Amino acid sequence: MVLRWLKQRVLTGITLAAVVSTYSMVSLAEPLRSIGDVTIIGELADADSVTTINGEPAISGRTVFDSSLITTPAGMTAIVNLGAAGRIEIEPGSSFSVSSDGKAIAGSLLNGTVTVLKSGEPVVVKTATGANVLLNAGESANSASSGAARDHRDSTGKCIDDNNNGKEECGHINPIIFVVVIGGVLAAVLAASGGGGGSSSGGTISPIT
Repeated sequence: MVLRWLKQRVLTGITLAAVVSTYSMVSLAEPLRSIGDVTIIGELADADSVTTINGEPAISGRTVFDSSLITTPAGMTAIVNLGAAGRIEIEPGSSFSVSSDGKAIAGSLLNGTVTVLKSGEPVVVKTATGANVLLNAGESANSASSGAARDHRDSTGKCIDDNNNGKEECGHINPIIFVVVIGGVLAAVLAASGGGGGSSSGGTISPIT
């Protein structure tokens, strides 16, 4: 009789402990936090290749939660709209885990390329090299990057596509180049003026009477 009572007590205690443990885990688990949505553009290379979010097939308008892993196949680009924090582009053949606190964007680039289209603050991208790359709007990084890939203007002002994404993202002309160009024009004008004045005697020519 006593053994039966003890057995019931032990089983009851184990059951209560399991219930409390489960309740605590559920209570401590953080709910999924929405940080934006995704727009998918491009053409599928084949029917089995689709853009996925956390391993699940995704279509345009899909909600993106914090720390979501977005993977794009060949031919597909994912534009992640993160509200006031900004907007990023995950290029074809890429995997990027994105996070945001509503003001800033960060993430891990496992492979491929990510480009910042808009951001109020520099975007922190951890690449496969382990480097944390800071990207401003118009800048890109690939998984092997240790720094931002930036387009630049050459001495003639032509935009050079350094990051090879087919876009000219130079922004405004570098002020230094602008000053050099204007200085060259002014120097040419002054030289021409000086050359014209050198052919004269520099005095007043009286008319012949």
